[in-house]
Amino acid sequence: MNIFKVSKTNKSLVTSTIIALLASTAFSPILAVEYIIDDTTNVQNGGNTLNAGDSLTILSTGVININTFIVHAVSATNGSTTINNYGAINALSPASIGIFASSNLNTISNYGVIDTVGNNGNAIETTGNNNIILNAGIITTQGNWARGIEAVDSNTITNVGTITTQGFQAYGIQIGSGNTITNMGTITTQGASSAGITAFDSNTITNMGTITIQGGFAAGMQISDSNIISNVGTITTQGNFANGIEAIDSNAITNVGIITTQGAFSAGIKARDNNIINNSGYVVSMQSNSFSFSSFGGHTNTLNLTAPSFIGGTIDLGDATTLNITTGRSQSNLWQFDPTDLVGGAPTINGDVPWAYNVATGAFATIDPTALSAAPNMVADMAGSLSDVARNNGGDDNWWLSGFGSWSGYDANGIYNDYYNYGGGIVGGISSQVSDGFNVGAMAGYGVNYLTVNSKWKTSQTINSKGVVGGIYGNVELDNFFANFSVFGGAMGNDSSRFVNDNLATNSAGETWGIDYANATYNSWFISPELRIGADIDTGSDWTISPSAMIRYTNQATDGYTETGSNANATMAARTVQMIEGNVELAASTALENNGKLTLAGGIDYRQALSGNQAVTLIGENITIAQNTASTIIGYVSANASYELGGASLDLSAKAAFGTNGYKSVAGSIGISGKF
Repeated sequence: MNIFKVSKTNKSLVTSTIIALLASTAFSPILAVEYIIDDTTNVQNGGNTLNAGDSLTILSTGVININTFIVHAVSATNGSTTINNYGAINALSPASIGIFASSNLNTISNYGVIDTVGNNGNAIETTGNNNIILNAGIITTQGNWARGIEAVDSNTITNVGTITTQGFQAYGIQIGSGNTITNMGTITTQGASSAGITAFDSNTITNMGTITIQGGFAAGMQISDSNIISNVGTITTQGNFANGIEAIDSNAITNVGIITTQGAFSAGIKARDNNIINNSGYVVSMQSNSFSFSSFGGHTNTLNLTAPSFIGGTIDLGDATTLNITTGRSQSNLWQFDPTDLVGGAPTINGDVPWAYNVATGAFATIDPTALSAAPNMVADMAGSLSDVARNNGGDDNWWLSGFGSWSGYDANGIYNDYYNYGGGIVGGISSQVSDGFNVGAMAGYGVNYLTVNSKWKTSQTINSKGVVGGIYGNVELDNFFANFSVFGGAMGNDSSRFVNDNLATNSAGETWGIDYANATYNSWFISPELRIGADIDTGSDWTISPSAMIRYTNQATDGYTETGSNANATMAARTVQMIEGNVELAASTALENNGKLTLAGGIDYRQALSGNQAVTLIGENITIAQNTASTIIGYVSANASYELGGASLDLSAKAAFGTNGYKSVAGSIGISGKF
């Protein structure tokens, strides 16, 4: 006997009574009925069967238990039913199914728990067409040949919940032809020959969630012919012969997500004939091929690699593969191909990031140009910090000592990754009044810069710079007008570590993670003259207004060097980079107690990098990397204060700025000053 609690709104008492009586045998097709289960129901014989148009809701307090061989907890036999599970369905015998729809146009939604135990025990199965299946809850199967969700043709399946299967050939989702599958949740399978998603022909499958596979001869996705596959999420497999995605004929596969396989003969993407594979994502096979292609009967495959593709593992292109590479914003790469596997013997390469291809070896390489194009901004940041420190401390006092620090960040733009730069140091200076209205001074100290370039998958490059800095400065006052002049410079030692995605690079365990580093040590020098002119305007109150304008030129010369430590070591020629900066500012100053002073300012900077192209030798090929010369407009505000402390002065400053190209920065200094 089916034990259902039955309710129907807007029905007469007579109609409700008739429906309740019919429910005790088989649900009548005469009237569409709404069934609600809110407590425990133990099904022994026949299961719960829905007729056309019926609906069933299992509330959060509802439970259906079934422990009879080949008996289903809920069955939809005549189509157009609606099934919502918020509670629990437990199918505890072999070949028992939680929800079974042998008809068409059903809507099945699981928000609760469906648990099956036993071989061939599927959580949700439909043998009909045009059904809509949603899992937003938890599905668990334990048994060989058991599926979380199984469907035949032309169904729509969405998983935003969790599907876990355990057993031989236990699939998370198995479908026939013409289905649409979207996974935004989690699919986990454990067992030999299992798969997260397995499909036959002409399906559209999108993974935006996580698929995790454990077991030999398994696959994250296992597909047949003419499917459209997109991986935006993560696919991970562990086990021998366990592939991330394996495909047979004429499929279109796009990966922008992450595919990682661990195990002998476990490929990231394995395909046979006439497949088109588009990859801009992460594909790593720790013990085998990242890509593995084969063909029969003269059929070929096409592999399109687009930045920011990350590859770890041998690339096996089979007998005849068309390879297209498009460079762009990414990390530096070194990918090794066998030219004899390529249609035409070489890839087709295009894109804005300069590249090198060695025809003899089949090696392809790029260098992330971000750090090279960041060099003018790095040295401009240091020159600007030295200028601010001298301006804030080199006043009427004879001596001063100051520590300063800054952080600046730049957003990704075009082919360049986002990056940030830390700068700082400690400097001291002395000054002297040559005559009325004419002061000169000198300063020296130690400065550091730390540049970090990001990329989608790894930190692309770091450059740690440190060395001596210094300069001379002075100011001339004539009535209410003033002119500040200075020349700053420094000699820096630089340690660079450039990440290289070398697809054949291994870790200490011999696993091909694709991670390598090209390292270098080199010297650089910079000089930065500057002139600021302005006027002090007495407002007749406690404040003095000071409009001013500044121009600064910075020139940095860098030694040539050759990297070490990787299979893609580059030789960089000596280079000069230049930056021109202009500035207009409006400042307001007032006296504080104890002979102190407060200055508030706001202004606009304009930065323009000049051409400083880099000549490079990479994998035996000579290339040129162009300097980014995009200008930057920066707005800033600052505050400076000094306080007398018994013969000495405490000097504080802070500055914040925002600009075009995603520029932002904060800076500050603290110092002491006094008279001899």
